[in-house]
Amino acid sequence: MTVAFTPVAGSPAQPPRQGSFFSNKTFKTLAPAILLAVCVALAVWLYVELAAYRNVEWYAVKVEGKWGFIDKDGKIVIKPRFDYAEDFSDGMAPIIVNGVWKYIDNSGRYAIDLPLDRAYGFSKGMALIKVGGKWGFIDTDGEFAIEPVFDRAFEFSEDLSVVVVDGKWGYIDRKGRYAIVPKFDYAKRFGNGVALVVINEKMGFIKHDGTYNLPPILDYIHQYHEGLAKVEANGKWGYIDHKGNMVIEPIYDAAGSFSEGLSPVQINGKWGYINMKSEFVISPAFDHANNFSHGLAWIGVDGDYNYINKKGEHSIRFE
Repeated sequence: MTVAFTPVAGSPAQPPRQGSFFSNKTFKTLAPAILLAVCVALAVWLYVELAAYRNVEWYAVKVEGKWGFIDKDGKIVIKPRFDYAEDFSDGMAPIIVNGVWKYIDNSGRYAIDLPLDRAYGFSKGMALIKVGGKWGFIDTDGEFAIEPVFDRAFEFSEDLSVVVVDGKWGYIDRKGRYAIVPKFDYAKRFGNGVALVVINEKMGFIKHDGTYNLPPILDYIHQYHEGLAKVEANGKWGYIDHKGNMVIEPIYDAAGSFSEGLSPVQINGKWGYINMKSEFVISPAFDHANNFSHGLAWIGVDGDYNYINKKGEHSIRFE
């Protein structure tokens, strides 16, 4: 297909104005520096905004090979002298000195001087730590809130922490009690009231009480698009929402991702398009089908390729 553009009669192209700042050599020379400054300013702003969301008070910065801390205005509040540091939270920050993790308070003095293998920031008065090869949690006094007895542990999410014992994954509450005993081959942190777990190479979703929101029947979970993720179960494809609910049953031979409210799916060797109710909006009649973008989707039939609109009508034809 060849597309030619013809100038509109009576509207000749106008040359750019000469002598303006945006067209002179000074701007062209300064443009990279201006762009870099804008990018740095945006990055700092985003970092501070996200840190504030995490209840961070001061921010770790690296200066000439050493780490210190700045406040939200960029003023240095603790001079760089640490080998590594992470942001303050709950009045303390994890740092590394001579290869050992410790915690400092707002004055820069050691608040918790345990020989830790790894330390994380505090949240709700507790911090995840590793000591002697085992994982647990300490309180702000440096006492063990949850004894380090786990082979691996992760920060709390929705008041539950993923832990690993003897190769099995489970969950504990903030008292260190098992909320869900370790029985999974893998488990992720809770979000939206559910967590992904794996048993015998099958994936499913559990609720806080350990019961299944979706039994482990899935072989594959793709990224979410428009609130739904395509999943594979026993060679068939369907869609789940963020809570692991099976919104569209796995009945399709192949599937794409949702875009502009529609997704390409294959059944009996032909591709069509469904909506989020699993209704065919465009009947399966294509050998190839791509996602919609700006109201059009690329499809192929018997070696003939076209763009179609959301009514299934040919919009652009390629010879």
